[in-house]
Amino acid sequence: MKSSGASRRRSWQIHCRTDDVRVLPMHRRLASALIALGLCATVFHGTASPVRASADRPHPPASRALTFHDQPKPVTDFTFKAGAGESRKLADYRGHVLVVNVWAPWCLPCREEMPSLERLQQAVKGHRILVLPISVDRRGARQVELFYLSEKIAGLPTLTAIARDAVAALGEEIMPFTLVIDREGRERARITGAARWDDPAFIDYLKGL
Repeated sequence: MKSSGASRRRSWQIHCRTDDVRVLPMHRRLASALIALGLCATVFHGTASPVRASADRPHPPASRALTFHDQPKPVTDFTFKAGAGESRKLADYRGHVLVVNVWAPWCLPCREEMPSLERLQQAVKGHRILVLPISVDRRGARQVELFYLSEKIAGLPTLTAIARDAVAALGEEIMPFTLVIDREGRERARITGAARWDDPAFIDYLKGL
């Protein structure tokens, strides 16, 4: 995996729609345009509450929603934290298939797909396949733990990262977004937006990597 360089400090803003959340630098202020388009904008200072969608829609199965690459792609590594603060990198999990999900507890589509990510992790137990949900909420691990507690999620790790680091490394500005990384640390598929992850066809795909 390639290692990302130091990022210039910037303020970040969340632009949210009914089905995804966009992370953009603060200097790209488009408030009037967003209002005209029916979008909402909230400053990412760690005080946002869950964003409510105007209408809930069923999420597609992962095997149909993902974009699968014809050839594996390199992944730029970045640092994130486990639990209260132990530093981790994607390279630490080499030898495992990874489903890396970037999310935040206040993002409604992110919240909706989390139970199916837990069911996916349960379904692939013993196959060296790991689900890594990495929260970019600035309020840190405690907000993830509170969300897990409220949803009775006990089978997923508490992982957190700085939003700009995740965006710079993984190249997406929409939440949730998810990458599938093979045992050699290469990207094999990705999706922006939510999906149903306990999809039997997707589970078979992961086991075959």
